Amino acid sequence: MNTTTLLQHAEDAMQKATSNLQDSLRQMHTGRATVHLLAGVTINYYGTDTSLHQVALVSTPDATTILVKPWDKQLIARIEQAILQHKDNDFVPNNDGETILIRVPALTEERRKNLLRHIKSKVELSRVLIRSIRKDTKDKLKKLRKAGASEDEIKHAETELQTSTTGCMDRIDALLAQKTKEVMNV
Repeated sequence: MNTTTLLQHAEDAMQKATSNLQDSLRQMHTGRATVHLLAGVTINYYGTDTSLHQVALVSTPDATTILVKPWDKQLIARIEQAILQHKDNDFVPNNDGETILIRVPALTEERRKNLLRHIKSKVELSRVLIRSIRKDTKDKLKKLRKAGASEDEIKHAETELQTSTTGCMDRIDALLAQKTKEVMNV
């Protein structure tokens, strides 16, 4: 394995970790209705676990409401049950036989503080993962040095690795700042 391939693998892993954090934060309830709040909801559809977004139109008619309109009306009860059982929310769906309406409750001060703690723990796990990827890559670069790679090539690769790491950490910090602002915005 050469330094270019090694750096590409590290960059891909760091980007994936950052994207996973972004997706995870997007699904967190911050007091505003978004379709991402139901992203993890799955329904058993003809024997297969299927994403809610594949069996229904999910929209937000206003800042406090999520509207779910199933393509197949017979799925309403299953969709309602899946929303109730979803671990990441405390929503109470109401159906009128054709659509499901979910009112997104406002966050209490205590809930905001707990949510911020949870967000910060997810962010810290992502930072640890990025640092772990950097450490593993540096170890592999040391092995390449011992295997006969040039000193300049290794130094350049280490500089590139640090640049990638710093870029991912900056992106994580920006995600944290954005989500904190969303949570604290009353």
